[in-house]
Amino acid sequence: MLMHAASIAVRRQRPSPARTTLPGRHRRTTSICSGIALMVFLSTCGPTREFERIDENWQIMWEHSPISEAGNLHPFLWRKSLMVQVIVDRDTYEYKAVGDDCVVWIGLDSRGLYIACGDRQPILMSPAQFACNLKIDGDTVTISEFQKPYFAGSLVDWKARSLKQPRLTNSWQATALRAY
Repeated sequence: MLMHAASIAVRRQRPSPARTTLPGRHRRTTSICSGIALMVFLSTCGPTREFERIDENWQIMWEHSPISEAGNLHPFLWRKSLMVQVIVDRDTYEYKAVGDDCVVWIGLDSRGLYIACGDRQPILMSPAQFACNLKIDGDTVTISEFQKPYFAGSLVDWKARSLKQPRLTNSWQATALRAY
């Protein structure tokens, strides 16, 4: 009977806290595995990026969003030179390199036709409310909505104005381009 009472007493004892947790080595392994699983999950859920070179220092960064409601594909105008690496504008579907390290584009998010040369801030050439067609014929830039041209300008004049703009910095925000 004494033996039986001792075995009951042993069974009724609460397990010590050291027994309910994993040993140190197993805790670290579990934490590392959880961290790796989280990183893999986040990397597959995040956007993927591809770069399309326009000119030597100008690129379009195509961001593929995994969320279809977000539009799935977003083009960003990217300036990447020795002095600055910055997103200049968002939603730039119409763009053309025009020589002398200059690029002309229509920004749907910034609602306008812009030009930028070198490491200088962009300058608004004309407001554009809708998606437009951009045409460059020699020295003349023309944009049209619904087949009706409404702006034409000389590239030489706009390049000269663009070179007088303040310098781009890495802290440049694309939202600064909102035409209205």
